[in-house]
Amino acid sequence: MQLTTKAFPNAALMALAFAHAALAQIPVSIDWSSSPPTPVGAPSQINGKVTLSVVVTNVNDVLYQYTVNTSVTTAPTNDLANLLSLVTAPVKIAGDDPCSGFKTGLASLEKAIQDDKSLKPTLSGSSYASVALKDSIAAWNKIGPLKTLTDLENNSPANCKNQDLHDWIAGVDARVNSSVHKTAPQTCVLQPGQQCTITVNEYYTPPAALGSTPATQVTTASGQTFTITPSSSVLTLSAGFMGTTLAARTYTSTNVPGQTSPVLVVNNNSRIRPGAVALLNYAIPHADGYSAGLALSAGPVITFGSASANISTLGFFTGISAHLWHRLYITPGFHFGQFADFPAGFAPGTAVPTSIATPTAVNRWTGRFAFAITFQTPDFSKLSGSSATTSTTATPNPAGQTKPAPASGK
Repeated sequence: MQLTTKAFPNAALMALAFAHAALAQIPVSIDWSSSPPTPVGAPSQINGKVTLSVVVTNVNDVLYQYTVNTSVTTAPTNDLANLLSLVTAPVKIAGDDPCSGFKTGLASLEKAIQDDKSLKPTLSGSSYASVALKDSIAAWNKIGPLKTLTDLENNSPANCKNQDLHDWIAGVDARVNSSVHKTAPQTCVLQPGQQCTITVNEYYTPPAALGSTPATQVTTASGQTFTITPSSSVLTLSAGFMGTTLAARTYTSTNVPGQTSPVLVVNNNSRIRPGAVALLNYAIPHADGYSAGLALSAGPVITFGSASANISTLGFFTGISAHLWHRLYITPGFHFGQFADFPAGFAPGTAVPTSIATPTAVNRWTGRFAFAITFQTPDFSKLSGSSATTSTTATPNPAGQTKPAPASGK
């Protein structure tokens, strides 16, 4: 009884782990019948590891086989090339053969399939034409091979029936009438800043002559590549305002009551002044979340009210940011900029000789505490990546080369 009690929590934990793994997968579908095919369902942004479950839908599994990412094929398909080989083999008309009518009917059925380009792709250069699923289904249903074969069997002696042939036609008919025409799901595990590339190949095996094994070749639609590049919160851009303790002093020679000579007066000596800042925010590993987190921020600063100090208004700011939803960033840090220090030999209230109109400040670079509040810019995904997808068609079948048929059951 104790063993059962201990085993139950373990089983429950394993079930929860499997359920979490299943929920973590993001479904992505590629409609092979669309023009051009485009991945749908890809995330526009990821903030951690995600697993894409990629499925190619509306594939013409009546005629072709498929590979996705060139490593895994769809479920095994019995293509029409093998069917035609089985149809051709028994057609031998003899004078008093009791199955002659049956064989004549099979010959007629074979010709109907062979003459329909939607059921027998034509060779185009070194590749076969790619036929849309809907066209092959319409052609098959128009001919009705399973019904034709069944009628022939019912009206012929029992020994005329070819069970292998019947099974092939029934198998194709089942695929034609199936509501599911898609490849097996393929996963693509992404970390922020990575992209997923999906390559789909479509293969066709032409009818085999008796005693020969035909080479499987790609179709004109084969070799389509799709790239999914989500943006991420690993790097964001924000812009806003900053308060800095780096003053923009100015100095004047001013006459004051009780003094016989002008004295040095310090202006614009406020403890804090404003500036505009744009920050690149890099998420800190293990300290960043979707709703809140920390980031290392850095970027250029333009300060206000420093033009009269004859110093550069451009500086640099860096600090540690706390964010809310990757939208609002609050950043304490340091502002590095140019500073107008006291003229050499002077201090506030120092008498200025009449030979000096206004003492010249000593400009130098320094760092002072600053505090920024910035807001994420809406179009930074154009710089760091996006959810846009592209599709291009690679060379379907180089001259003189063929590709082997995908391994059955893989």
